[in-house]
Amino acid sequence: MILTDASGTTYRAHFRHEMSSRERARGMQAIYRHSSEPRWWVETTCTLHAGTCATNERPCGTASAKIGISRCSRSDNFDRRLGLKLSFERALWQMFPSNNGQPMRQQLWASFWTRVRKPRHG
Repeated sequence: MILTDASGTTYRAHFRHEMSSRERARGMQAIYRHSSEPRWWVETTCTLHAGTCATNERPCGTASAKIGISRCSRSDNFDRRLGLKLSFERALWQMFPSNNGQPMRQQLWASFWTRVRKPRHG
């Protein structure tokens, strides 16, 4: 996803949804019975960076990229848009951590919501 701020700088956000390895083996309806199993069901990763990608592969390997991760518990229903929102928010906070970065975060959020529908909850 390509996002643009007010000054015309382009940022790229790459998202990946990944089920835990046991979940992949059993399918989405798997239920764990042992506490040693992973507690999360789906992990959404957002890789955010300015400019072009280092490679065309994913993850793109850009050195300045910031990564945000959100995890959906086994006891929750997975919502793709909520996973996108949370992982993007965490990557944004890593890229612009201080209050001085708030205008940049607002501009990127505005650009983000033009491409993604808001989740029903969260």
